[in-house]
Amino acid sequence: NYYAFDITNKYDPQFLWTIEGGSGEFADLGQSWSKPVKTRVKINNVVKDVLVFAGGYDAAQDDKTVKSVDSMGNNIYIIDAKDGSLVWKTDDDNLSDYSDMQYSIPSDVTVIDLESDGLVDQLYVGDMGGQVWRFDVNSHATSERDLVRGGRVANLADTGVDNNRRFFYPPDVVLVSHFGKTYLSVSIGSGNRANPLGKSIDDRFYMIRQESFLGAPDGYGIEAVAAAGGVPATYRAITEADLYNATDNHINSSDNNVAVGAKDALEDSEGWFIEMKTPGEKILGSSLTIDNKLIFTSYRPSDFVHPCSPPTGYNRAYVINLFDATPKEGVRPEDRSEEIEVAGIAGSVTAIIRQSDTDPNSTDSEWSINPIVGMETLSFPGVAMTQRVYWSEYPDF
Repeated sequence: NYYAFDITNKYDPQFLWTIEGGSGEFADLGQSWSKPVKTRVKINNVVKDVLVFAGGYDAAQDDKTVKSVDSMGNNIYIIDAKDGSLVWKTDDDNLSDYSDMQYSIPSDVTVIDLESDGLVDQLYVGDMGGQVWRFDVNSHATSERDLVRGGRVANLADTGVDNNRRFFYPPDVVLVSHFGKTYLSVSIGSGNRANPLGKSIDDRFYMIRQESFLGAPDGYGIEAVAAAGGVPATYRAITEADLYNATDNHINSSDNNVAVGAKDALEDSEGWFIEMKTPGEKILGSSLTIDNKLIFTSYRPSDFVHPCSPPTGYNRAYVINLFDATPKEGVRPEDRSEEIEVAGIAGSVTAIIRQSDTDPNSTDSEWSINPIVGMETLSFPGVAMTQRVYWSEYPDF
């Protein structure tokens, strides 16, 4: 279930509404792992406060060792924040084909507003089938039926036990510009949160480029067959074969021919991925992008479990280049990460931005970024902080 309360008056909180899983429009709602994200949509020129969340977790996944279809949780919902009524869900969408949305989605949904007008523009999320989805929200919709258009961006799992990758955490989506190209980077790591001690899956961390971001694209994923003779192009999901394997860091090879070849391969790809090389190493948290660097943690279960103590395992913190997955310092693949002293599962990263000068009006202040995992501060290279600039324009009446 989902519940809402009005706590405007903290001394007199009021119950607002309940969404009951298993009934009505929410009959296929799974375990409610997905945190509702507050945003706004515009329908028929009326702005509406809404909440966005995913269909949740299907507990049947606990016992699945291979990629398996779920009976619940394979949906995305947009609801009215004030009364809990359904505004839109993928099952009712008449603009897109969601036949591949067969796997539950426990993850939060990444909600982005590219135009900074207070209205949601795009949604991104991963699922239990190793798929990544994108949804484009139409701010000129005349009804709920034409509010959203979406599709499968990537399919990064397969039928084998070792390729049964799952996404429990939301993608990290950032607008970047690099060598004259502007695109959205969609970064996400795989790992089975329901079985953190498992060692059978070869997990990955991915960065996928989305160059079509100003409005809905012609198709989702990658073009499979080009348009010809009035027949529109067809599209398919991006797979690992379309991504550059940056695991061995050939970009920084001392052999110039190898380095140039790696850069060309990266340029021709739809993004990159790195393999989690240690058995059982998995991503159990979202990444964070700062200063064109990706920061995330991985968890690895202990090789030896003491019968009288919990298996706390080991955590590593990664800081790598967003564009090519090279280490922040050094050239070896192992230079990408360092082990951190965090008990249990480290999870996602938080960033603290500090100003060295206590005078907020000082022009000589230095800024530092301190990524925090649990109680541990990670080392991070110096950053030239960007100063935000604001202005207002008034019409000349």
